[in-house]
Amino acid sequence: MKLRIVFVFVVLLMAETNSENILFYWGVSGYSHRISVWGLIDKLVEKGHKVTFISPYEAKVPYFHPNITDIVPMNLAEDVGLIGLDFISMRLQNGVQAIDDLWYEYYDSGIRGCKSLMQNEQVLKWINESSYDLVILDALYNDCGYGLVHKFQAPHIMYTPTTHFPWFKDAYGFPDENLPEMEFHYPLEMTFVQSIRNLVSGLYWQWKRHTELFPILEPLLRSALKIPDLPSLHEIEMNTSLIFTNTHPSEEFPRSLPPNVVEIGGIHCSDDRKPLPQDLEDFIASGDNGFILLSFGTYAAINNLPIHLQLVFFNAMKAVPKYQFLVKYNQDRPDWAPKNVHTLKWVQQQDLIAHPKIRAFIGHGGLLSTQEAIFHGVPMIIVPLFAEQDYQAVRANDRETAIALEIAELTEEKLLKAILEVTSNPKYKTNTMRLSKFFRDRQNQPLESAIWWVEYVMRHKDISHLRPVGITKSWYERRMLHIWGFLAVSLLCFLAIAMYFIISVLKMMTKVITKYKQE
Repeated sequence: MKLRIVFVFVVLLMAETNSENILFYWGVSGYSHRISVWGLIDKLVEKGHKVTFISPYEAKVPYFHPNITDIVPMNLAEDVGLIGLDFISMRLQNGVQAIDDLWYEYYDSGIRGCKSLMQNEQVLKWINESSYDLVILDALYNDCGYGLVHKFQAPHIMYTPTTHFPWFKDAYGFPDENLPEMEFHYPLEMTFVQSIRNLVSGLYWQWKRHTELFPILEPLLRSALKIPDLPSLHEIEMNTSLIFTNTHPSEEFPRSLPPNVVEIGGIHCSDDRKPLPQDLEDFIASGDNGFILLSFGTYAAINNLPIHLQLVFFNAMKAVPKYQFLVKYNQDRPDWAPKNVHTLKWVQQQDLIAHPKIRAFIGHGGLLSTQEAIFHGVPMIIVPLFAEQDYQAVRANDRETAIALEIAELTEEKLLKAILEVTSNPKYKTNTMRLSKFFRDRQNQPLESAIWWVEYVMRHKDISHLRPVGITKSWYERRMLHIWGFLAVSLLCFLAIAMYFIISVLKMMTKVITKYKQE
């Protein structure tokens, strides 16, 4: 008995010794970014680590754990400026180009968010009184976090809740494959003009970050953090230990990735279904043919649409009485909602997508929603609204796991046709189930992989052996433009010399022939 007590004490002591402090810096982010990473946070604190999570948004569902500190700085959400953007009106008035232009708005939000935090006395007090063993940064314009990485002298991991951003090639040493960038949502087979624009995009964003973003953030961080010798943010960025990407080859373009990139696509997906409210189960059970879920994620709901578009959705649902519809609607049920529609102000989205009676999912094409549909084998109708959703919609439409519709051109007839097609044509279900098998069948599940790599970084601190050596080279050296340029110039010189020689020989022969004729 005494031996057992000693053994338990030793085990507890080891667990306490291995506990690390981890900072998740989500300064510029949407609420869905929080959702995507929370499973990782849960597992880390379960293993005894302490986590601090800083973001613009409070948890929508109250949550408490003694090892989690959830920091929501005052006015950060307003200062970042993503709250209040009417994506739907922008798209309806100016089409998808208005959404593409928002990437530049997100860029400015990174500067505004950094200023907000570095001018917040409470945040600065927390920074000065804290220390961390690891910093994990949301990759969406959270370059301000590089200052904290240096302040805490901790290794850092970049986490992107979506696919790769255009500047990743030069920032982290990704191979320069000319695959479609998410800001353009081009198909895989791009036109020549699309290929040029796509190629230039990465160079443009890296140039913009180095000539505009970093020169603004660096003096701000040096002053606020009182580190006059703070290295350039580019230098800190080059020392990134690891990059987590919320991707998987089954649902993304298969890419050539360096060894310090870990794909953890679907990290939030789970087969563990939470019970639904009884009235919801009763509504689902009242139909014989299953139900269709309509949800536009955390940013929007059907009630955000103009009335004429709301009627497009409700009239299309009314025209298919054989199915029950569950609709995320943040207001009281409207009078025009048909009998086969049940509205919800809060949706247990993944629990509903995993329900055995679901027949299709109508969504906005957010990556988390799309991955949940793939994971559970549910075909989709995608009506993209903003961000990278058009990028998801194009790929899903091409794979025939979904039908993509443009909201600015949406009519009752188009929506009804899509509902009937996706529910009656077996190819959509077959293709989605096939994709689901690939998405699920992995050597290690994404959450297990993420945990292992987080602890790997904390165990070894310096894992620069995984970093691509090309990251230290200039943009043109990485693309071997100096080699291709030398070869091109050499070829031109060779051709010029050859032409000169040929012309000289021809002139000489002409003289000889002319002289011979004269004689």
